[in-house]
Amino acid sequence: MVKKMSECERFYKSLEMPFNYTIDKNLLKKKYFDVVKKNKHSTELINNAYNTLKDDYLRALSFKEHFFVNSDTNNLDKIKNSLLATESTIEFDKNLDDFLNLQEQILQNTQNKEKLKEIDQILTVEIEKCKNNYKNVSFLNKWSYLRKIQNILKEYL
Repeated sequence: MVKKMSECERFYKSLEMPFNYTIDKNLLKKKYFDVVKKNKHSTELINNAYNTLKDDYLRALSFKEHFFVNSDTNNLDKIKNSLLATESTIEFDKNLDDFLNLQEQILQNTQNKEKLKEIDQILTVEIEKCKNNYKNVSFLNKWSYLRKIQNILKEYL
């Protein structure tokens, strides 16, 4: 039986990158331009691959989907993984107050650049923790919301 290549694997293959979460972004950029020059007709896949792989969060999501869909685990293990995802949602709900508080602080301090920079530092530290734990569903969920808060913050910095 031939195993179907995941979207994540196709992205790495299309850009001729080693299949690893940790990547050299300079090498990725170089490979992107090299591949675009060679394959002018496959630009949609190549652009999609590049945009996914250069973004740490999107790359982590792609890896999560790859390993969940392509795992050789049985259905019981997939159910356990699903329960872990549910537990991570509960964990996320516990953090919701913190997230809303950060968002509120941003909106209350739109003119206070120093306070906004402090919030940005907090977000950067928390996102780095998520990057280091990208295989954990609860960290991916947290990362998703932190990115949204960071985008709100960027409007005022």
